[in-house]
Amino acid sequence: MLQKKVFFIFSLTFLINILNAQNVIINGYAPYFKSEYIAIKCYVDFITPIDSVLCTERIDSNGYFKLILNVKQSNLVYFSIGNVKSEFYVEPDSTYSIIIKNPDTDVTDDKINYNLRQVYVSTNLEDSLKSCLHNNIQKFNDFYNYFLSANYKNLRYRNYSLADTFRILIKEQFPESNNLYFNNYVKYRVAAMEQYIQVKSEKTLVKEYIKSQPLLYDNVEYMDFFSNLYTKYLIANKKEDTIISLINNNCTYKELAKIIDDTVIIPNERVKELVILKNLYECYYKRCFEQSVIINLLEYIKDSAQFEEHKLIAKNIIKKINTLKEETIAPDFEINDNTKELVKLSDLKGKFVFITFLKKSYIPCLEEIEIIKDAYKKYNNSIVFITIFADNDDKMLKKYLLNENFEWYNLIANNTTNKKILEDYNVKTFPTNIIIDDEGKIFKYNATHLSKGGEFLLKQAAYIQRSIKQK
Repeated sequence: MLQKKVFFIFSLTFLINILNAQNVIINGYAPYFKSEYIAIKCYVDFITPIDSVLCTERIDSNGYFKLILNVKQSNLVYFSIGNVKSEFYVEPDSTYSIIIKNPDTDVTDDKINYNLRQVYVSTNLEDSLKSCLHNNIQKFNDFYNYFLSANYKNLRYRNYSLADTFRILIKEQFPESNNLYFNNYVKYRVAAMEQYIQVKSEKTLVKEYIKSQPLLYDNVEYMDFFSNLYTKYLIANKKEDTIISLINNNCTYKELAKIIDDTVIIPNERVKELVILKNLYECYYKRCFEQSVIINLLEYIKDSAQFEEHKLIAKNIIKKINTLKEETIAPDFEINDNTKELVKLSDLKGKFVFITFLKKSYIPCLEEIEIIKDAYKKYNNSIVFITIFADNDDKMLKKYLLNENFEWYNLIANNTTNKKILEDYNVKTFPTNIIIDDEGKIFKYNATHLSKGGEFLLKQAAYIQRSIKQK
C-alpha cells in the first residue's frame, strides 16, 4: 500500500512537471553543418554532470533547422553536432532565431585534431532578442572576462579593493532583472571572485551565499561555486586519516555524517547530504579509499536520502563510475551487419571482441582501418573483429562496405540507425576502440589506436584467449 502511495505521489509530481513545462521553439541556421544531425541536451545534474537528450533533428541541405522542446524553468542547455558543442540559455514559452557559428578556421584546418576532440562554438541571436536570458548572460560573461583580464595581476595578489569595485560596476551594468536565474547567475559569479581572491573567509561565504539561500541545483554558477567551496571537504582540515580509516572500515552513512559536525560550514542537513555526495564521488577515484565501500554508501543515499534531488544525483554518480568501467558487463547490442547477418554481442561470449567505432569521412579512421586489416590477419583466430561506422549517410556506407568487402563484421550506427549503441558506449570521438573479454566484460575502454601502437593490447587479449582454450 505504501509503495502504491509513493508511486502515486511520484506520478502526480511528474504529471505536474509536464503540465508546467512550456514550449520553446528554436529556429536555427548552421551553414557549416548542412545535413548533419543536431541534438539539444541538458545536464541532469551539475555534480556528475550527466546529460540528457531533449530533442534531435536533421539540419537541412541549406543549413536550417527547427527544434521544439519543453522546459519548465530557465536553464542551460547545449547544442551538439557531432563533436561540436554550443551552449545556450533558454526560458520557458520563448521562440528564438539563432545562428550557430562555424568553428574557427585554424581549428578546422587541423583535420586530425578537429575530428578527435570536442570543439566549442558560439551561438548568436537575432537583434530582436537582445534582452533575453542568453544575451544577458553573454553580455555579463564578456564584461566579467574583460575585468578579469584587465586586473589579473592585482587579483592574483589579493587586491581586495578590486572586489568592491567589481561589485559596484556589476550593480551599475547589470541591475536586478525579472529573471531570477540571471540574478543568481551574476550573484554567484561575484561570490566565486570573492572566493578566488579570498576577500571573505569561508565562514562568511557560507553565511552569505549558502546558509540563508535555497540550494539552486539547476543554476550552473551556483553549483560551480558550491562545488569549489566544498571540494575535498572530507579530507581537509586534518580529517583525512580519520575519514580514510572510517570509510575503509566499512562505515555506515550515519557514522560518516555524524563526524561532519561543523554547523558553521555545513549549515543544514540538505547541504550536508550534498557535500557528502560530492566528496564521495571525489574520493572514489583516490587510491587510498576502498571503492566498494564508497559504492555501498552511494547506494544507501540513492535509496534513503532525505532529499529527492540527492537520490537522483547518487544514482547518476553510480551510473557514471560504473559505466564502461573495466571488468563491468559491456552493453549488449543486436544489429544486422552489411551482409544482413545478425550480430549480437552476448552471443559472442567465450571470445574476445575488438570493436572500433569509425567515420569513413575522418582521415584518422581511414588510417586505423588499414591497420585493422593487418591485425585481423594476425589475430582473427583468437579475437572477433567488429567495426561500427557512424557516418550519417547510410547509402554511402553500404556502397563503401560492399566495395571494400571487409572480412570481419561491419555495422552502421548513427543518428538515425542503431543510435543507442553510440550512447551506450559513450562514443564522442573517432576512432574509439574497445576490447571486450570472453565473459562479455570491458577489458579495455578507449584503447590506444592501433595506428599509435595499440596492437600490444590485441596481443595481450589473444594470449589470454589462447590460454583459456588450452585449459
